Amino acid sequence: MRNGPTACRVPRQIARLAVDTLSRAAKSSAWEPPTDRKGAPMLIYAWRAPPPVLDNGKWDDPKVVLYCQIGRATDMLDFSLGQAVSNAGMAREDYDIVFVCWRTSEEVYEYLRARNYKYVDMEHDADRDFLWNLYKGWNLGYEIGYKHADYVCPIATDHAFYKDWLKNLYSWAAPNRIVNCRLVEPGTLPSLHATKNLGLTLPGEFDAAGFEELAAGMHRDEMATDEKAYGHRFDAMPFVCPRDVWDRFGPMRPTLTDDGITGDTDFFNRCRSGGVEITKALNAISYHCGGLETRRNEPEAAVPPPRAGAARRILGRLKGR
Repeated sequence: MRNGPTACRVPRQIARLAVDTLSRAAKSSAWEPPTDRKGAPMLIYAWRAPPPVLDNGKWDDPKVVLYCQIGRATDMLDFSLGQAVSNAGMAREDYDIVFVCWRTSEEVYEYLRARNYKYVDMEHDADRDFLWNLYKGWNLGYEIGYKHADYVCPIATDHAFYKDWLKNLYSWAAPNRIVNCRLVEPGTLPSLHATKNLGLTLPGEFDAAGFEELAAGMHRDEMATDEKAYGHRFDAMPFVCPRDVWDRFGPMRPTLTDDGITGDTDFFNRCRSGGVEITKALNAISYHCGGLETRRNEPEAAVPPPRAGAARRILGRLKGR
């Protein structure tokens, strides 16, 4: 389906009331976190109501909400956000953006306020490691996004975006379907995705011409649905996730599984097992500079090493938020 979700829609006020009622019931004090195959809780913290979004502008009843976790790198934020918006290919009133702030610099706050962006302050769990807080931020982004739209898409400050990325990603969106982008990474860490080192996502350091040339050659106006035929898993950020999938399989766990798997991979595994259609939009392309030196954008606290080698590689990729 190429024109975005076309399912019959009830008036938004009625739908929102029904969803909020179910959500409150599901997440009351009696709510129990999901368990793994051994019956152990998948999350080891109780659900807490998200903090209020600081309203630096009204919500425009968007079709999709983008959220972005932000730390201290204002220059990377400015570059990546400029890329995301200018290359979205989607009417600005059809999407909205909210920033999840934790251990965020005053310079970044000033940047967001000056541009009238919405943001929320997430409480940083100082007794937990980086990975815990990262996935706590991911979960908070979804909680906020689904209050305003039926589809949510995470983005990050270490990405660049090819033209029409959001329009094309959303065009394939449907209930019970996650649509992933086609991703390029530097290749400095092991990656399943296309690899070419295009530099850091910063002015003067990013090879924009090289990215344009590479993406134009990769671009295909179709959606892949067979991971085996494609050659590897489809999981890639950014991706569009519908509300019904999150209601069934969210939130993401903030700790590694016994096999050293991180929360996003575990989430996708549970979605696959539960019958969710996992797809890849071959006309929505993003570059992720993870694996290059982005540590200046980390929270200031030291990051303990993960327990497993595979998770260590993934954590290195996630550090530049």
